[in-house]
Amino acid sequence: MTDPLIPLSLASSDEGPALFAVISQSGVVRAPRHHHARGQLLGAEHGLLTVDAGNCRWVVPATHAVWIPPALPHGLYSHGPYSGWSVYVAASACKELPDKPCIFSFTGLLREAVMRAAT
Repeated sequence: MTDPLIPLSLASSDEGPALFAVISQSGVVRAPRHHHARGQLLGAEHGLLTVDAGNCRWVVPATHAVWIPPALPHGLYSHGPYSGWSVYVAASACKELPDKPCIFSFTGLLREAVMRAAT
């Protein structure tokens, strides 16, 4: 398993800022099924991911993002080198977001908002 992108204490808590954004520059990523208190929006800048969330499994190219609601078991692995980003959203801020995992294409605006939030 690769090191977590943020300290587990932050991912496992609804306390603190409503949103954390992180950028990941990695080789191959392998994260076995796990869950955390925060929702997670993740996407790849480069590489291809398989994401297993709830009862869904997707192969996700760098043009798409995945939403994983809070407390939902999920895992992922990359097919070769990967670099990307994750946004962790406090459960209390997820009320208007989907309650099921989903995949969608993302825009340059979303990418830039994530990059800005990660600073």
